[in-house]
Amino acid sequence: MTVTKDWNPNQKKLNMLLSKEGSFYEGISLCLAMHNELHDLQETHDKTIYQTLIEDLTQETSVWRPENNFSSIAWNLYHITRIEDAVTTLLIEGGRQTYSKTWQKKLGISFTDTGNAWTENELTQFNSGITLKALLEYRKDVGSRTQQILKSLDSSCIKRKPDAVQVNKILSEGVVTEHEDSICSWTSGVIKKLPAY
Repeated sequence: MTVTKDWNPNQKKLNMLLSKEGSFYEGISLCLAMHNELHDLQETHDKTIYQTLIEDLTQETSVWRPENNFSSIAWNLYHITRIEDAVTTLLIEGGRQTYSKTWQKKLGISFTDTGNAWTENELTQFNSGITLKALLEYRKDVGSRTQQILKSLDSSCIKRKPDAVQVNKILSEGVVTEHEDSICSWTSGVIKKLPAY
């Protein structure tokens, strides 16, 4: 799958398929295939987009930051994986996050949130502590769980929205902090724009 030839047209198709009861399961099938491209979940002859991007990635390269650039590769991987974890487990499934104190210890960091409001010092602390091997394992674990959650959905989910208890877990379980930039990014971005499922 290539980004320009396949991904963008499939994204439009996915939105259309998931919005209708008659095409919901076809949409889930496409969603699973696209999601797989962003993870390292299967052993095939063809590498996924994600597998190609992380091939030969080293600990040193993962935490390197280009001049005048806030984020590192490790931060981006952590950030998108924490968001996926929270959205699929807390908002879609209504269960428990994959992230835990055990994962936090393996990763070598003190953070639980997605990193939306981190300062330069916090990012430096993250980069000096994060263990790439554990980060890639956490991403794989989250991806596997997301696949299971998506496979469990049926067309009755099309109109369902997260309830207040699920949304409140985003704060109470440390996915966001009480910092304005952390909360605002979720309430204006992820939660308000979250499609019905």
